[in-house]
Amino acid sequence: MNNVVQLNGTSVDISTLNDSQINMLQAALVQRQIDVVSRELEVLKQSQVVAEKKTEIKLSEFEQKMTEFKQDVETVKKNERLDYHEAVKVKKAVERRVRELAHREDIQQLLFDDMGEVKPDIDQAKRKLYPKIWRDVKDTFAVTSYQDIRRLDMDEALRMIEAWRPRIGA
Repeated sequence: MNNVVQLNGTSVDISTLNDSQINMLQAALVQRQIDVVSRELEVLKQSQVVAEKKTEIKLSEFEQKMTEFKQDVETVKKNERLDYHEAVKVKKAVERRVRELAHREDIQQLLFDDMGEVKPDIDQAKRKLYPKIWRDVKDTFAVTSYQDIRRLDMDEALRMIEAWRPRIGA
C-alpha cells in the first residue's frame, strides 16, 4: 500500500508518522484547501467586480443614449410642421379674416381711397388683402409657406390671423 503524500514539494511517508504529526499533516492539508478555496473565491469576487463595472458602464452608456434620444424627440416635436388638416385650418382662418375685412368700409377706404372716394369692390379688396396677410403670416413665423409653420406655433398663428389688420400704406 502506498502511504506517501506530497506536502509542499516534499514526499512524506505517513506510515512512519505519529498521531501528532498526522494531525499536523491534516491541518496543513486543510489549510492548503482553505488557501485554494480562498484564492478561487477572490478570483470570483474580482470577476464579479469586473462584471459589475461592465454593467455600470453599459447602464451609463444606455442612460446617455436615452437622454440623447429624448433630446432628439424634443427637437423633432419643437420643429414639427403643421399636418394637412392644421394647414387647412390656417388657410380657412385667413380666408375668413380676408372676407371679414373686405366687407368693412374703413378697410376699403384704406385700400382704395386715392381721391377721397371709396370704390366698394369686394373682390378687388380681397385681391389686395390676401398678399398682405400672407406676407405678414410668413414674416411673423419666419417661413416661406404657411404649411411650414411649426405645430407648436399654430394657436399663436390663428390668434394673429384673427386679430390681423392691414398696415396703412403697405
